[in-house]
Amino acid sequence: MPAPYDTSSDDLSFEWENATQANQYRAVKPGTTSDKCDLATANTDVPLGIIQNNPKLGQHGAVRQTKLSYWEAGGVISAGVGLVPTTGGKAAAYSHAGAYNASATYTMATALSASAADGDYMTVDMWRSHAND
Repeated sequence: MPAPYDTSSDDLSFEWENATQANQYRAVKPGTTSDKCDLATANTDVPLGIIQNNPKLGQHGAVRQTKLSYWEAGGVISAGVGLVPTTGGKAAAYSHAGAYNASATYTMATALSASAADGDYMTVDMWRSHAND
C-alpha cells in the first residue's frame, strides 16, 4: 500500500530493537538507546511517529513524524478525531476524561478517513506529538 503522498524524504531512520518484526503503519516510540525504536503499546508512550516499513531486529525502519501517513486502526474511529497509540501500536481515538489525569496521553495525528473495524488503515495527518491531561 503506497503512502497517500510521496513524503519519504521526511522519514527518519531508526534501528528496530524489538525481536519481533515491525508491523508497517503502526506507532513507534523511542528505544532503550539512542537511534533505536520499538512498538508503542499505550497512549502514555511518547510516540516517535509511524513506521513505514517492516524492519526486523537490527534493521533500520523509516519513521514518519509529520505530514500524511496510513495508520492501522485499533477499532471503529470517526474521521476528524485526534489519535493516540494503543495496544500493538494501533490508533485509538483520543478521549478526554474531564478530570486531571496524572499519566499524560499523547496525541499525534488527526484521522482524515474513518475506520469501520480493527485492522482498517486510515489516512492521518500527523504532527509532533504533545501531551494531554
